[in-house]
Amino acid sequence: MRRKHLYTTTLFIVFLYFFAVVAILALSREVEVGKLLLSARIRERAEETLDGFRDEFTARINEQAYERAEEIFEEVDASFPEEASASEEKKLHRFLMEYEKGITEQFGEPWTVVTTLFNDIQRENYREITVGSQSGLTDGRIIRLNEKIKPILEKRYGANGEIKSCFIRNVGLLYYKEFELIESRVYDLEIPVPSVHFYSGNDVLFDYSILAGKGIYLTGRTSSIVGNVYAGTHTPSEFRQAEARYGEKEIFGGINVLGTQVGIDADTVVTTGNINVKQSFLMLGLDDSPIRIYAQALNRLDGFGSRRDVTVIGETELTPSSAEYRELLAKLSEGMSKLSELSDYYDSNNDKSYKGRYRKILSNYDVIITGSFTGAVVTAGNVIVEADADVAGIIIAGDRVYIQGNNNIVSDEEILRYMIDEEYYEEKAAGKQNRNEFYISHYLKDYIGNIQFRGVF
Repeated sequence: MRRKHLYTTTLFIVFLYFFAVVAILALSREVEVGKLLLSARIRERAEETLDGFRDEFTARINEQAYERAEEIFEEVDASFPEEASASEEKKLHRFLMEYEKGITEQFGEPWTVVTTLFNDIQRENYREITVGSQSGLTDGRIIRLNEKIKPILEKRYGANGEIKSCFIRNVGLLYYKEFELIESRVYDLEIPVPSVHFYSGNDVLFDYSILAGKGIYLTGRTSSIVGNVYAGTHTPSEFRQAEARYGEKEIFGGINVLGTQVGIDADTVVTTGNINVKQSFLMLGLDDSPIRIYAQALNRLDGFGSRRDVTVIGETELTPSSAEYRELLAKLSEGMSKLSELSDYYDSNNDKSYKGRYRKILSNYDVIITGSFTGAVVTAGNVIVEADADVAGIIIAGDRVYIQGNNNIVSDEEILRYMIDEEYYEEKAAGKQNRNEFYISHYLKDYIGNIQFRGVF
């Protein structure tokens, strides 16, 4: 009996021992897992803190770079006093060359730049005392610059010598917890090369004198057009009896010339339809200003009996399918994409509160131009340019444009850019607080797609 009791007691003791060992091992593993989780959290926090420093570095560098860019922008713009019409490309080139110099002056000693930024960030965001390149946070964390890694300024250039990108590379940061190194990171900080526009507007559209979504019809006495021209097409169901005499065939719309003489001085004439010439003389391009024409066909209809009724100085691409043609159509379509938003008839001549320099007509209805017009006509309907009327600026019509003779129509991008700038600064000064669901804009800029505004972006 005693042996049996001893045996039972021994087994119980062994069981307790085994249970204790298992419990100790489990507890030890739990403690180890807890340490690992704590270590992972500390490391994760370290990464977040260092990344936060990186983001703050980048934000401050961006701010400094943009401030310098704005100064250079105004300096470059003012450096062309005798060249009011200096091209965007010419000014942009000078801006980029000067900006590269400014970047070199401002960030040319990257270690000094980084140290200064580091101290500023620590002092403003964490309110701790910074000594040299080390700073202690209130909870025992210490962030240091890695003095073993020296930052460098790296600039990259395009083929024309213009700066394309710029970086401060090799910015090393160390994260300590209770004097133990937890995390080390090396960052590259980008110094932005901003986009700039010296002229507001749509660089493609503003080279055009006439854009007509459903065709252009010219007749009457001799007329001249200076500036690019675009003419779309319309369906046979939209055919008008008044257009029958122009002799359109199969494709309706396009450019139609009847019983007149027309000269077009442009870089580009583009139509998704035909160019139809009937009993007329049409001259496209000049010896010192060759033209490029995109059209499905160039039809001489009942002309003077000579091929000289149409003279083209330049290149003609019939039934075009090139990438350049498709890209141009896409840009023109984008520029005219907001015509559907026009909802009333606005003529600045009838607006006593209008203080702009040039006239603008923004309409959802047909527009008739009489006399001399300087400014912009933008309508979802037709435009009729009566005989003897002249236009400087731009005509954009969602429907057709009828030119009735003895007209001079000239594109003028400076006028249009001036108008856009006027509107931009007027709206900026006034704010948009008065806009509601019933608001109707009388700003030209709101009805032209892909408008870019003057400034640094």
